[in-house]
Amino acid sequence: MAINTGSPENGFVLSGIGDGDWVRFAHVNFSERYRVFEANLSLTGGAGELEIRADKLNGKLLGVIPIKPGGKGDVYQSLSCDLKKVKGNNDIVFSFRGDNNAELRLDWIKFKK
Repeated sequence: MAINTGSPENGFVLSGIGDGDWVRFAHVNFSERYRVFEANLSLTGGAGELEIRADKLNGKLLGVIPIKPGGKGDVYQSLSCDLKKVKGNNDIVFSFRGDNNAELRLDWIKFKK
């Protein structure tokens, strides 16, 4: 996995994400109830899914986004899933499961009410 260069204005893209790769965001504050998780992503190769979990890699499953390949790596799609209830401060872990040749690029994420 790599972080492509970016800027404060345009942000950064996580790229080179393959089967079994994951990223953790520490101490995410869920003081409000969020019902939907949305991600802007690109997938090349085979199909896959992005899992959202609480606190650790094998923690409570909060949601899953199934992803179909979009062709070229620069074709992004905004996908979402329902989000199970989570309260307080939690680490949030995103893990990717995909076909052997699948490669994910993650542009941005959003929790929605």
